[in-house]
Amino acid sequence: MRDAEEIIAYLRAHPKLAATEDYELCVQHSTGHLWKFNGDQETGRGSDENIWVGLRVLQRKQPGYSSGFASGKVALDEIVAKAVFASTLSDPDPWFRFPVTRQTGDINASVPLPPAPVPGEDLSDPQIESSWFQWRGTGHLLRRLEKKEVRYPHYFERCEIRHKPKLETAEEFRETADSPIWVHSRVMSQWLAIIGDWFCADRVLCGLSPLAGRKGQKIFSESLYLKDGENERQRNQVPVDLEGVGPQPVQLVSAGQLEGLLHSSRTAAMENRPSTGHYLRFPEEVEGRIRPLSLCILPGKGQADPLAQFDEGYTLEFLEELSPLNQNAIAFRGVGRRIHSGRPGAWVSMRSANCDLFALLTRIVAVGKDLSSFGNFGSPSILFQEMPLSITR
Repeated sequence: MRDAEEIIAYLRAHPKLAATEDYELCVQHSTGHLWKFNGDQETGRGSDENIWVGLRVLQRKQPGYSSGFASGKVALDEIVAKAVFASTLSDPDPWFRFPVTRQTGDINASVPLPPAPVPGEDLSDPQIESSWFQWRGTGHLLRRLEKKEVRYPHYFERCEIRHKPKLETAEEFRETADSPIWVHSRVMSQWLAIIGDWFCADRVLCGLSPLAGRKGQKIFSESLYLKDGENERQRNQVPVDLEGVGPQPVQLVSAGQLEGLLHSSRTAAMENRPSTGHYLRFPEEVEGRIRPLSLCILPGKGQADPLAQFDEGYTLEFLEELSPLNQNAIAFRGVGRRIHSGRPGAWVSMRSANCDLFALLTRIVAVGKDLSSFGNFGSPSILFQEMPLSITR
């Protein structure tokens, strides 16, 4: 089965679904393209196509959920069986509900085919590897008791940038420094992929986020403004999430104060508020989850170039490796330059075995105006007061 309409017709007539109290079905048909570059030279490309099915059922007020890729009738039967079986094992959930504040008709907006990516001048170094992903397609959402089906287009984009690690020799000089550091916008955008999970309401309400219990508190630097949904340079286009709710712009942080969270219908019900429409799925993933759509640190209002504000320190301009350690901290290896007397000097390698991102966001000195977006994350460059680093020259 390679047609969404055929899959929907098969599931509508499925005997196990006919016996349920209610069900909601989401089917997404996506076509993806991948480009790989070393510097500005293309080294490979590929494409993929898949149809994903997400099914939520309700039996005797007990919810069940299952999802997977529709490779045939056997796979569809397995998705149905898992959802129905999950409902028999669950307890009645007072927060489970099908959304009511959602689209009631087809969304006819088309998603234009974007041009193939071309790495910019700052990515032209052969030591820089970049991968660009583009997915576009259509989604179908229906709930049995509503007797209606909503069709909508979707488009996702992602970019991964990596600096090839160089071979180190025993003669290289090493030092440990707590110095001011200017972090390039492309590195900040990669860190935002980790920071964004802090604002997912399910993680906050379960105590799995460092923001748990801190809404309304001033927790970051006053220079930090963070928002999801109004990044003018982002290209992700999703008119509705997997629950049929249109994503809403959410001001997450204002002047360092925690203002809002990203919600699904379930977490919104727990806080007696509408969903923000952030129950989303990237086309290569098997399950949806609460996630940012177009997370952006807003540009600052001071000098355009934060580098002009310090004489001694370092820049961090590319990442070679990035590993989350826990909900707060990361380990990374990257490449930057030494700043001496206000001027960029030689390139250096740098490591941090335990960088506390949460603490780092309390040490912002200045936020630049050079907003850059990579996929669904965007940020200007940021100057931090200090960061523990191991420097290799």
